[in-house]
Amino acid sequence: MFTLKHIVAIIILTALMAIAGCGQDENEISKLNSSIEELTGGAFKVPLNDDYPLLYAFVRKPPVEVDNGPYFITLQYSFKGGNVGDGYQEDVIGAVEISQDITILYGPYDATTSIMIEYSPVFKDAGVSGADETGSWIINGQEVDYAYTDRQGREIIGVYLNLDEAGINATYLLSDEFTEEDAKEFTVYLVNELY
Repeated sequence: MFTLKHIVAIIILTALMAIAGCGQDENEISKLNSSIEELTGGAFKVPLNDDYPLLYAFVRKPPVEVDNGPYFITLQYSFKGGNVGDGYQEDVIGAVEISQDITILYGPYDATTSIMIEYSPVFKDAGVSGADETGSWIINGQEVDYAYTDRQGREIIGVYLNLDEAGINATYLLSDEFTEEDAKEFTVYLVNELY
């Protein structure tokens, strides 16, 4: 028999599950992965992490006059435990696509961006450079280089990961909600997902 405590606990748990799932609708994610699979020939799948909500995904293709030029897939995530709530911004999609010459594949959701991942053949064999400070993390026995930059008070960590046909440029925007440890944690997640 359910007591009032059980019913309240079930309601709270259901609400928390709904909040955690906001912004990562399975149907939308499936459509997103289908679009990216088609574009990359199955070489890349969107890395999803329950702790870091996906806010926005778009592709920038080369100009028409560039035959088979490089494309860029950009994914933006919120900080750990970030909530996208009801922040879907359908009304801005057309204007953003035109002004930025992109095709939006998912979102955008109005929330704080802490992580930006770009996937492109252009990043194949890229490395960190032009930074205030560089270093490396050892992740699963693999050395992963990172670059730290302070741009007008905005602390940024950049990481490049090389894949078979392309590369990943991960940019982390450090803040009170997203620290260097969070950047390393997400990089560990990426390495585990992509290798």
